[in-house]
Amino acid sequence: MAEKTYKHIPAPGADEYTMVPVEIEKTEEQWTRVFLSDGTTLKIRPVVAKAGRSIDRPVPNSGGEPVYHVQVHVMVVADVAESVRFKTDDEK
Repeated sequence: MAEKTYKHIPAPGADEYTMVPVEIEKTEEQWTRVFLSDGTTLKIRPVVAKAGRSIDRPVPNSGGEPVYHVQVHVMVVADVAESVRFKTDDEK
């Protein structure tokens, strides 16, 4: 059975690559904490949903390295400082 392929253009004006999906066996996603000047803390974590590898040609001048394409979702959790919260209808 032939592998399903798809086309991917890594940047505007770049050449199109033929890609094959690559199964994600394991992930080790970490949270990044961002501390804002208003007292809010953001926790940010990338979540890789899909990955693919070029099968028709490599990255130019890379020594043969294939292009990898990943679909990433970003999770953001905010611990918002009380001083910047909006009042709710029942608090007015």
